[in-house]
Amino acid sequence: MLYAESFLAELEHRSLINDSQPRDSYQYGDIFSTMSFFCRSYVQYVNNYNASLTCLYQLRQKHDFALWLQKQERAAGKDTIESYLIQPVQRIPRYVLLLKEIVKNTPPSNADSAALQKALSMMKSLALDINESKREAEAMHDLLKIYKMLQPQPKDFIQPFRKFLRKGTIYYFAKEGICLTSF
Repeated sequence: MLYAESFLAELEHRSLINDSQPRDSYQYGDIFSTMSFFCRSYVQYVNNYNASLTCLYQLRQKHDFALWLQKQERAAGKDTIESYLIQPVQRIPRYVLLLKEIVKNTPPSNADSAALQKALSMMKSLALDINESKREAEAMHDLLKIYKMLQPQPKDFIQPFRKFLRKGTIYYFAKEGICLTSF
């Protein structure tokens, strides 16, 4: 079962339990907190999102694949494959927005207030971690592009401690003369 489906099932189950209790004792914060642990797997997905779009673009250049994909998209309705691929990327920010609204509309005296605040903090932290991981993955991709341009390729150029620090224009010598590339 997908995380989102499991999350929804847990919320629905809790809703049934909560309906038999006074409204000010409803409990949902712990479900969001638990969900934030599972959502850590989104880091890998987000890091590879741009690469998947690039791959998809390249595949769309192949006539047979493009026709097949158009047929699949028409059968699925109005949405394209790209609209499905972006959904996991958007999920964590949406959870943060949802939790902000829930916290804003939950009185501090509510039994679940502290758990909701904790869940919001955890989701915000996860969103920051995902953004930072994405920046690091993009920087490593840029470093690999530079490495591929170098001739001869230096040994030990790609190292875990090496970081791509700044974007700009790189001038380098090639067989054709002086070349430049922007990063």
